[in-house]
Amino acid sequence: TQAHMLHEEFEHLGGGIYSFHIAIKNKNIRILYTLLGNNIILLLAFFERAGKSATDYTRKIEEANYRISELEEI
Repeated sequence: TQAHMLHEEFEHLGGGIYSFHIAIKNKNIRILYTLLGNNIILLLAFFERAGKSATDYTRKIEEANYRISELEEI
């Protein structure tokens, strides 16, 4: 089992995209990242909505996938 999957704040969103949640005071930050070889590549970060309604990641995942495709071209 890989270390990034052991903590409850980490979530696999599919397609090689992972998510990490940070709560600081009254702010909720979500960071999307991928693994490339032995490297962790941060793709983007955004503020989540507070409260019980879940944030829709659809657009963020699309943007993360685009950034992954750019990395694969390098």
